[in-house]
Amino acid sequence: MPARSRPDPAPSDRPARRDPAPSGPSQSGQELLDLVAPAGNRAVGRFVRSLQRTPDFTQTVHDVDATGITRLEVRGLKYGVDGFQERYGDDASDERNKTKESPSHMAVVLSPDKLDADKPVQVILHFHGWGFRSGDPFAGYLIGPSGTVRDVAQEHWEHQISSLGGQGSQVVAILAQGRGKSDFNSFPTFEYVRDVLEKSALPEFVKLAKSEQYSIVLSAHSGGGTTKVVPILGTGEADTADRSALKSQLPSKKDGRVINKLQPVDLVVLYEALNGDGDVDAVMNWVDRELARIIPRLQDSPDRALAATPTLRGYYGKRKSGYREHYRWLACRIRDAIESRVPEQFRQDVADRFRIVEVAGPKGENVEHEQVISGRGASSSGSLADALRAARDPKSDRAQAVIPDADESRQLKERAKQRANEREQAAKRARAAKAQKKESP
Repeated sequence: MPARSRPDPAPSDRPARRDPAPSGPSQSGQELLDLVAPAGNRAVGRFVRSLQRTPDFTQTVHDVDATGITRLEVRGLKYGVDGFQERYGDDASDERNKTKESPSHMAVVLSPDKLDADKPVQVILHFHGWGFRSGDPFAGYLIGPSGTVRDVAQEHWEHQISSLGGQGSQVVAILAQGRGKSDFNSFPTFEYVRDVLEKSALPEFVKLAKSEQYSIVLSAHSGGGTTKVVPILGTGEADTADRSALKSQLPSKKDGRVINKLQPVDLVVLYEALNGDGDVDAVMNWVDRELARIIPRLQDSPDRALAATPTLRGYYGKRKSGYREHYRWLACRIRDAIESRVPEQFRQDVADRFRIVEVAGPKGENVEHEQVISGRGASSSGSLADALRAARDPKSDRAQAVIPDADESRQLKERAKQRANEREQAAKRARAAKAQKKESP
């Protein structure tokens, strides 16, 4: 996995200076007026800041940062990891210095303050990157030493989800909690979602879990792509956004219901989550399967064929990095596949379904690894909001598509071929060394 640098926090991420709270009872309206008269707006600002406190995110927090989004921790899950380890392979863990919480069998859930389980719901299942090194800003979505959490202070999930303003389905996000090198343990994808919803004990979530009438977004940042989302693409669980096209499943005799009941997948989104050529190959295999399903149906029912296709969005930050190389190489391969296999009149619409986007700052600035989800603009804007809009309207980000020219495509292909040769030679050396060791007395 490419090394990651820890960026300076964006201005909106820096904790505001907090003056001591006033002693005694809170000020009355008249006292507030008394502040305004002699000192003006600066005094009012200090007064307001003095009343602000970081919420206790171990508890359910409603209307986070005035976004209309509720945040809660769900614990006691059937699936997930146990506690932190002291080491992961040869690498020591710094996780216990980042949080007092345990990652054991828990997830964070974000939801509209008022969720109507009878209306369409889109559930994001997201997997975070590495969080065990000293330079990693958070240990997943657990509470940091200053009381802040990654989803609010760094990635702005609540702000970005809120920015959709009722466009399309209601959005619920399940932020799976892992440990170490994006280890989440193994579990059935949709059964995990059901378990989180049920264990929340919120009536609307329990109702949603039992109805199993929602669509899914598969989402990953960094190592979460390699360990979870990319492998899921190979299982056939993300092949259609059309509920009527899901494979039939038999109920379990023991449980009286379908275990791990498939759900339509609207969107697959990868935030700097392709960590090598193997990930690129696996995603391209999934794209190829989707194209094989779409192409025969385009002549007779193009709108229906496209609507049944999950949207893919891959984001990498503007800067020199291994991620840039992998994402642009994937963009080349997707373009070549569409141009060689899709009838010309449908190519643009099909390309809208599978897009790579470079994330730059508002003035074209570089964007670091930990900023790819949030971007560097307003907290309500960012790649998460863009991806959700693209799932609703795949044309919305057409102008942001990465389209390498012919020269770059040739270079990317040559470098990929060179890496493949290097891996093959390394594998041969490893086999030879193993054989020699076996033969040695």
